[in-house]
Amino acid sequence: MEENKVVIETNRCQTPVTERLLASLDAETRADFLSYISGIQYVRNLISPDRKRARDLERDAEGKIINVLNFPFSIPTPLFQTV
Repeated sequence: MEENKVVIETNRCQTPVTERLLASLDAETRADFLSYISGIQYVRNLISPDRKRARDLERDAEGKIINVLNFPFSIPTPLFQTV
């Protein structure tokens, strides 16, 4: 088993789900985690590699973002950057 093999593709804002990460979880937690990711569309949208950034979204006539609640966008911010 390759420890750093990515099991579930995520976007640039999420921690990659690797074999090592899954192996660090107990069996029940791992099963719940995988169940949530595969069974809840909103969670899949949050971690999707295709998740759009705010700057890439359509705007209305006033320049406001047209937001679709089922497809949340990400806002890069220094408060959440990892080292």
